[in-house]
Amino acid sequence: MPRCSRFLTLLAALACATSTAGAQAIISGTVLSSNGQPLVGCDIDFYFLNGNEQNNVSGDYTNASGVFTTLIPPGTYNVKLNPSPSMLHQPKIVGPFTVSTVIHIGTNSLVAGAGIRGFLKTTSGLPLANSKITLEVPGSGVPMPTLGGGIDPLTGLFEIVVAPGTYDLFMDTSGDGTLGAPGQILGQTFPVGVFTDLGTLSRPPGFLLSGTVVRQVGGTPVVNCDIDVRDAVTLAKLFTPDDNTNALGFVDVVVPTGNYLVDITPDFVTSLVAQRVPAAVAGPTSFGTVSLEPGVAVQGTVRSTAGTPIAGVDLDAYRWPSQSFVLTANDDTNGSGQYQVILPAGSAQLAFTPVGAPGFGAQTLAPIQIAGSTTVDVVMPLAPAAPSTHSGAGHPGTGGIAPIVEDYGTAAIGHGYYGIGLRSAVAGGAAGLVISEGPGFLPFPDFDVTFHVDMFVVVLSGTFTADAQGNVAVTLPIPNVPALMDQDYYAQWLVLDPGASKFFAHTDALRFVVAD
Repeated sequence: MPRCSRFLTLLAALACATSTAGAQAIISGTVLSSNGQPLVGCDIDFYFLNGNEQNNVSGDYTNASGVFTTLIPPGTYNVKLNPSPSMLHQPKIVGPFTVSTVIHIGTNSLVAGAGIRGFLKTTSGLPLANSKITLEVPGSGVPMPTLGGGIDPLTGLFEIVVAPGTYDLFMDTSGDGTLGAPGQILGQTFPVGVFTDLGTLSRPPGFLLSGTVVRQVGGTPVVNCDIDVRDAVTLAKLFTPDDNTNALGFVDVVVPTGNYLVDITPDFVTSLVAQRVPAAVAGPTSFGTVSLEPGVAVQGTVRSTAGTPIAGVDLDAYRWPSQSFVLTANDDTNGSGQYQVILPAGSAQLAFTPVGAPGFGAQTLAPIQIAGSTTVDVVMPLAPAAPSTHSGAGHPGTGGIAPIVEDYGTAAIGHGYYGIGLRSAVAGGAAGLVISEGPGFLPFPDFDVTFHVDMFVVVLSGTFTADAQGNVAVTLPIPNVPALMDQDYYAQWLVLDPGASKFFAHTDALRFVVAD
C-alpha cells in the first residue's frame, strides 16, 4: 500500500475511533520555512469566524517534519500558524476551513521576518515585565502585526518578529505601576533574517503631566481630545499612551523631566480650535485648564501649476495682523491634494510647505477673512534653485534654550508674503530681526552676543514681541526688482531675555536666496 494511502487510512481509522467519543474531527497540515525547511515546534491556533479562539485543542505543534495532526471539535475555523520568535518567521493565517471528520490543509510556507531583541528595565535594573512594546510605520499611527513581545519577568528580555522594514518602536511602561517614562526609538531599520539587538533599554523615572480641557463657550468638558507632548526645541513628539481626555475633560500622561509644548487637539467634528501650551516638568505638573475657542472649517485642494494634486503639503496658519501661530492638526494634504482644518474666525494668513512633496516651493498667501466655512485652493510654485540653509550658532536664553530662526513662503521677486519666523524664544520677549548680505561675524562682548552677519543691511523698524509660545512671524515683501535675483541674504533674530547671560539670546543665521 502506498505511504500516502496508509496515512489517509490511519486518519480515517482515527476518525471512526473518535466519532463516538466526544464528536472530534482530525485536522492536519505542514509548515515550512521560507527556504522550504520544516519548522519544528510551530504552534497551531484555531479561531472561529467571530474571532474567538478554540481552546479545547492539545498537541497542536509541528513535529520534526513540520507536520501537525490534532483533534478538534467539528466547526469552521481560521488556522493561525504561529512560529516562536526564535524561528524568525512571520505568523500566517489560512482558511477558513470547515472541519467535520478529517481534513488536511496542505503545505504552508511562512515568510521570513526581522527580529528585535533587547532588555526593558528601570534605571535601577528591575525588569518592566508588564510593559507593552508596539511598532508603527513612521507617521502611520497604526500598530504593525508582530510576533512575541512578551517581557520576561525575571530578566526583562523581549523578542519580537515583524516584517522587515523601518519602524518607530514604542515602549508603554504604564502597566508596571512605576511611573517610568514611556520610551521610543524612531526610524530604525530592521533587516530580514537576523535579530537586531537593542541592548538594555532603561526607562527613566517619569512624572504625571495633567490638565483639563473645556469649551470657551459654556465651559463644558471636551471629551476625547487628543494630547501630544513635544520637545520644546526640536518639536519631536513623545510617546504618551492613553492621552485622550475623559468625560470630565481631564487627561494625564507620564513624561520625563524636560521642557515641553503640549498640543491639545479636539475632534474635528467639535469645530473647536486646537491650542498649544508650554509645560516645564521637573515633578508632577499641571498645564491647567485650557479653554478652546470655537472655530470654522477651512478646506481646499493644493495643486501644481499643471493642475496635478499634490500630497504631503503641510499647512501653517497665523492670526492676522498679530501673526501669532494657530495650531492645526492633521493638516497635511492627502493623496488627492486636499486638506481640512479648523481655524478661528477673523483674519488669517496661510502658509503651505511641501514637507512631503520634493520639487515644489513653499507658498504663503495674502491674509484672508474667515467668517464661515471657507474654501482656499492653492497652486504651488516649483522649488527655488537654492533652499534656505543655516550657519553659525544661537545663544541660549531662559531654560538654556536657544531661539530658532525659520522661514516660510517663497523668497522670490515680487512675492509679497515671504516670511521669517522666530521660535522657542522667551514668551513675551522683545525681538529684533537683522537682515544682511554676508555671513561674517559681529561680536558684542559687552552683551555676550555674536551675530553671524557681516553688516546691518536692514534692521526691521521697531521691535516684535514673542507670543505665549515664544513665536514671532514677520512678513518680508520682496520687491519686483530683477537685480535681486540669485542674491544671498542672511537673517538673524536678537531677543531681550532676562534668563540669558547679559540679558540677550539670539538665533543662528538663516541664508536665503531670492529666486525668479
